[in-house]
Amino acid sequence: MNTNTEALRQHPFLEGLDPALIEKLAGIAAPARFAAGEFLIRAGEAADIFYLLLEGEAVVEVYSAEHSPVVIQKLKGGEVVGWSWLVPPHKWEFDVQAKTAVKAMALDALKLRELFKEDYQLGYEIIYRFTAVVAGRLHSTRLQYLDLYRIHYLVGQNT
Repeated sequence: MNTNTEALRQHPFLEGLDPALIEKLAGIAAPARFAAGEFLIRAGEAADIFYLLLEGEAVVEVYSAEHSPVVIQKLKGGEVVGWSWLVPPHKWEFDVQAKTAVKAMALDALKLRELFKEDYQLGYEIIYRFTAVVAGRLHSTRLQYLDLYRIHYLVGQNT
């Protein structure tokens, strides 16, 4: 078993996935490292890769011209970074920045979409797992914006 396969097999996102499917994923995976402050993903760029975090911490941010970026969600080892590769036009909607050194497995989303055409079981398993990621990210975004709205409202009340 190669190191890519072992890293994928141990990641919580792929827990319980058929070993043959993990082997297919290992063929399109590569180790990735980011220093604190580096961006894993930049909004507006092509979404052609996603990451399974192994170690470290990163934040999902949305840029605001009026103030500093708003943190939507904090991510740590064992979580997934990026799902815009699933939906056309395949562009990132958010920035993701490493807050500490990050070790991850990068998966080639272009090749993965091709694998989905060949292996429907693989496509089902990955998309099924990503629905939880998408739902969690949307929930975090909603809560963050409700907090911002509440703060804006309260500040407006005090002026």
